[in-house]
Amino acid sequence: MGFFKKLFGQPAADAPAADAPAATASVADVEVRRDDRRFDMLIDNGVRALQMNEVCMATPYLEQAHALRPDDRRATSLLAEVYLRRQDHAAALPLLKMLARADGDDMQVLMLLADTEGKVGQYDAMQATAATLLERCADDPRSHYLAAVAAHGLRNDFEAIAQLCVALNAEEGYRQARQLRAEVLGSMGQWQEALTDTTLLADDAEATEEECLLHARALAAMGHADDALQVIAGVLEANPFCREAFLLRGAIYEQQSQWEKALETYDEACREVEGFGEAYLHRGAVKRHLHDDAGAADDMKAYLRLCPQAAKALEGDFTNIENLMNDRYRRLNPYQF
Repeated sequence: MGFFKKLFGQPAADAPAADAPAATASVADVEVRRDDRRFDMLIDNGVRALQMNEVCMATPYLEQAHALRPDDRRATSLLAEVYLRRQDHAAALPLLKMLARADGDDMQVLMLLADTEGKVGQYDAMQATAATLLERCADDPRSHYLAAVAAHGLRNDFEAIAQLCVALNAEEGYRQARQLRAEVLGSMGQWQEALTDTTLLADDAEATEEECLLHARALAAMGHADDALQVIAGVLEANPFCREAFLLRGAIYEQQSQWEKALETYDEACREVEGFGEAYLHRGAVKRHLHDDAGAADDMKAYLRLCPQAAKALEGDFTNIENLMNDRYRRLNPYQF
């Protein structure tokens, strides 16, 4: 018992009552030190987990640390990093807003905030954050890129193109800006201009899957179907389960009225990629064009089974499966080239 009396500062049995306040203060100090140790332990464990790329393991430690001290900047920053690395942008957003309010001069936090606002579709808020960035660091091409993302999200594509041109003039190798400019130009039907950007991206040894597929779309839109199919073949060789590549290849065959090749493409997609609802949807469209109504109906049912959210969204708009199929199969080319 002596040990516990020392630890908690309890007065001896014959101590005068006047010592009670000191005992109370001592207990409070012990509790504070205990909370300090627990907080430090949680932070240390979370950081170690992050250093080992064990993001899921880090999450509960840092969530507890943030709950224990919600105003602690380091705990807030680390938890925001965890959520961003998990691609949970909605969870990271309020933490980044807290950090921005606490230190509005931290441009890196503002850039993360703007990017995250864009990821969750809050383009008005993103535009406001990007305006602050343009005001304070207009010489940083990232500020113009983020302003362009916000403008594109708000359907102000001319402003987006202008901001992207500024970003690329400042940093010619800014791949994200070049890719976005190609995407915006494509959405405006300016595929010839987009092709210039996508060619630069796709010809690079570091070209990503997404960049190559964007290049294939531009090629197809400009009538270079064979070149587009060759690019897609390269993507599928590297990743035989790339859903977007299958859909794009099928759309090109449809655009060329090569219905049997389109059917073979979607057959392969349904066979190779488990649970690929959109492949069933587009295969059903081709079957319907080829007057295989029974096969089209089966594919539509498979699509609705694999993508129940689509059926829920359409609930009340159609009275029977026939009307649903007619609407879904009316447009066979989702890429609009």
